[in-house]
Amino acid sequence: MYCRQILRTAALAATLMYATGAMAQGTLQLTNEVFQEVTTTGADGKKTVKRVSATTVVPGTEVIYVVTYKNVGAQPADNVVITNPVPKQLALRSESTAATGTRVEYSVDGGKTYGALATLRATGSDGKPRAAQAADVTHVRWKLARAVKPGEQGSVSLRAVLK
Repeated sequence: MYCRQILRTAALAATLMYATGAMAQGTLQLTNEVFQEVTTTGADGKKTVKRVSATTVVPGTEVIYVVTYKNVGAQPADNVVITNPVPKQLALRSESTAATGTRVEYSVDGGKTYGALATLRATGSDGKPRAAQAADVTHVRWKLARAVKPGEQGSVSLRAVLK
């Protein structure tokens, strides 16, 4: 299905789009998963939100991309940067990126430049520059604040909606 291909492509791209010396040395392993949240109501009326693998989505569906990293080497992985492209069929949810101990940056120009979303400019439908919005984001980049110790793992994530 078309939507499933978008999800797979974006998850694969996250694996391919990284910049770190640790990756070149083969010490940092990345895995990608795409989820959606499902709310269920129990017999007692209590609602529970659960993440499930996103296999088929329709326009308007929110998905959560999770990139998990693990240092499988014997040395700390320094200067780790994880970059995830946001396919044009998806719109990033505002304030939706998550990761402890990272600096998050955004690009609205295909990954050429990065910065805080509030500082970026995009081209409006009238051809004039305007303040960038979450829907303009083409890439999200997480810079880890510290080295990843051997055996240590963590994750970064973002939420987006299928247009």
